[in-house]
Amino acid sequence: MKGIGFANVKNYVLNRQPPGSWAKVLEALDPEDASIIDTSVAVGWYEVSLFAKLLYAIDDVCGRGDLGLMREIGAYEADSDMSRILRIFFRVLSPSHIFTAEAHLWRHFQDTGSWSWTKVPGGVDATLTGWVIDDALLEELAGYLSRMLEFTGGRHVTVRYRIPSLNGVRGCAFEYRWR
Repeated sequence: MKGIGFANVKNYVLNRQPPGSWAKVLEALDPEDASIIDTSVAVGWYEVSLFAKLLYAIDDVCGRGDLGLMREIGAYEADSDMSRILRIFFRVLSPSHIFTAEAHLWRHFQDTGSWSWTKVPGGVDATLTGWVIDDALLEELAGYLSRMLEFTGGRHVTVRYRIPSLNGVRGCAFEYRWR
């Protein structure tokens, strides 16, 4: 995955958590992982599993160990990634069209995984295959995409996901709903 995710999450901790939290997060990680994360660059490419380790460390240090911060972190990342100009562009899209944009944006931030989706009454059913299936990553992703739906005018966004076997391929099925 692209290093911008690490930079955004670090900024989340620095800006939204008590002073000294970032140092505590790094201390909670394996020293080698902490070194890679702390020196990561926005344009670099890193293992998505390392990002998951960072999310779990943040949850342990700054949260309650229940992944309750993940959607907030995802929304913060979407705010950081999407410039004001892009947000204005998203306003002309319907919420269901965000998944068309996401399919294109995904390749800028991830080097594995692919999306498919179907518009349903009141939302979209989307499937992500070929990516790491991990609860912290999926919760963070749910928060990220929920925020992107809000950029298009989607309100009262809810997300549920489940991890079925999709034709023998492990993936994640998301149900995005809004008003």
